[in-house]
Amino acid sequence: MSQSEGEVLALPAPENREEETVGSDKVLDGLGQEESPDSTPAEQPDSGDQWDTDLEADELDRRDRLVSPTELYLVACRLTAVIPCSYVLRQLASTTLDLNEQSTLDLNHHGLGPLGAKALAITLLSDVQISNLELKDNYLLAEGTGYLMEMFKENFTIQSLRLDIGE
Repeated sequence: MSQSEGEVLALPAPENREEETVGSDKVLDGLGQEESPDSTPAEQPDSGDQWDTDLEADELDRRDRLVSPTELYLVACRLTAVIPCSYVLRQLASTTLDLNEQSTLDLNHHGLGPLGAKALAITLLSDVQISNLELKDNYLLAEGTGYLMEMFKENFTIQSLRLDIGE
C-alpha cells in the first residue's frame, strides 16, 4: 500500500465512501499475505477521533440552522404563491423577541385572503410563542379558515383566535 492510498482512507468526505470501501477491501485481502514495510501500525492515523470531531461540528451547525418564523413565512409564501406581507414579517419578528411573554400576533385588517391564511398556518404549525391570534377583517373565507383549523390540530399554544368581520 502506498502513502497516497493511506491518505485516501483517512479522508472523511462523503464522496469518497466508495474509495474507503475499496481501500479497506485491499487491507482485508492483504491480511493473509506477508506484511509490507509500508503497513506499520504507526502509519494508520484513522483512529476514529477525527470522525467524532466532525460529528460534533455537524450537530453544532444544525443548532445554528434553526429556522426563524420570518424565514418560515417567506418559504410558506413561496410555496403558496403569495406575496409576503411586510407587516406580517415585522409582527412575526417582534413576537419572537421575548420568549417568556405570552405574545399576541395582531394581523387585523391586512387582507391576507385564503392563501395568505394558508401561508400563515404553515408558519404557525410549530410556533410555541404565540398565544393569541387576531385575524379580524382579512377576507379569509371558508377556505382560509379551514387552513387555520388544520393548523390548530398541531399547534396547542394558541389559546385565542379572533376572526370577526370589521366593525
